[in-house]
Amino acid sequence: MEIVKKSNWGFFARFLAYLFVSGFLFLFTSGGWSALFIVFYVWGSLAILAVVMFIISLIRSIRNVKSVIFNLTWLIPVFAFQFLGLILNRKDCGDSDGAFSFLTYMLNGFSSTGLCVRSNDYSLYFWFPVMILYLISVVIIFFFKTKPATD
Repeated sequence: MEIVKKSNWGFFARFLAYLFVSGFLFLFTSGGWSALFIVFYVWGSLAILAVVMFIISLIRSIRNVKSVIFNLTWLIPVFAFQFLGLILNRKDCGDSDGAFSFLTYMLNGFSSTGLCVRSNDYSLYFWFPVMILYLISVVIIFFFKTKPATD
């Protein structure tokens, strides 16, 4: 159980960089028209989280909180849900029928050949609940598990 102490704005900068990289990972593992949905849903959610985190950092600065402490073991559920969200991310075939997950795409040798047919890729049904759990875990861990450090 490793606890890290970071400056208030340094923690915000790392959080913002994490959200930026996460948004691009979700975009790169999606495809077709689904990528447009990813841009609106995931990036919109991450942008809202960034604004809320900025407000929290601003309030901490006004209250003269110089640094925050954070337990690194709390990142395990965030990364687990993010990994599941990435491998179950939806790819589709654009204007033709068919959709498949990024995991199916990887197992097919990073080729969509043969996947753009009406398929029964049931992993697509798990992506949305996993993404909700991912966003909830990010909110809980980064907003409620960071505590002001006593300097």
